[in-house]
Amino acid sequence: MAGAKKQNFLHGAVILTVALIVVKILGAVYKIPLGNILGDDGYGYFLAAYTVYNVFYTVSTAGVPVALSRLIAASEANERTMQIRRYFRVALITFFVVGVICSLVMFVFPNELATMIHHPRSAQSIWALAPSVLLCCMLAVYRGYFQGRSNMFPTAVSQVLEVLFKVIFGLALVLQLVWSLVFIIRLSNYSAYVSVVLTLASVVATIWIINKDENPVYKLAWIVPILLAPLFGGLLYLLVGNKKPSRKMRRKLEAVEKRTDQEYLQGESLLLRAEREEPYGAGQMRYIQRLKYPVYRHTETKYY
Repeated sequence: MAGAKKQNFLHGAVILTVALIVVKILGAVYKIPLGNILGDDGYGYFLAAYTVYNVFYTVSTAGVPVALSRLIAASEANERTMQIRRYFRVALITFFVVGVICSLVMFVFPNELATMIHHPRSAQSIWALAPSVLLCCMLAVYRGYFQGRSNMFPTAVSQVLEVLFKVIFGLALVLQLVWSLVFIIRLSNYSAYVSVVLTLASVVATIWIINKDENPVYKLAWIVPILLAPLFGGLLYLLVGNKKPSRKMRRKLEAVEKRTDQEYLQGESLLLRAEREEPYGAGQMRYIQRLKYPVYRHTETKYY
């Protein structure tokens, strides 16, 4: 964090203004189709829950970025690096606790909060929004830190990403739930056949995962959700369960491997001598050498 890039006042103002325009556009893109998908009743529940969320959000984060940025800016002007770190650490801990408390209130008492705003059916929406307060508290501290270091870019990017996340994942989740509900209603007469298909798919997926050359603990962590919820667990595994590196990372690894291959060549003289004195040991040496672990003479190993 210490090497954050600074901007002058005009530069920072332009960055935040552009970010605000993008946020407003994305917000419209998010709310208009959301209202059409949820309908009048569903959107009413959303707005009622959002009212409660705004109250807790304001109580827990009001003035945090401004106050923290002023403290950090003053400390940086006096070149007090340790004081900047202290302010940031104290603010992070403090507002983590505040965020946890506010989120717990929304999580534990959604029915009471919904009754207070005379909208009892929005209780589940309030419950779903509870973790957002904690995340926003943490985000407000980081924004205040970077603003105090005269770097508005992280604040702008975080605002855009926040709304973009709501647009993409929020609408996708709503569409998925609506589609799932329609799917369940229409396939209720074929539930037995659907259950058999999902069970067979989970068994096939489980066998495939078991036969993969991976850590057993990692495999077990995926087998359990796939067996318990085949559709959700299977889709989740396809999305995030693939541990293969990206194409760019594979190219980098291949380049490093080519550069280091010569360092791991096994000396033939040592292998020939091993074949004469200990044929079984020579076979083990060749096997290890194929794994890029050459064997050396006159070395010692210390076990702890």
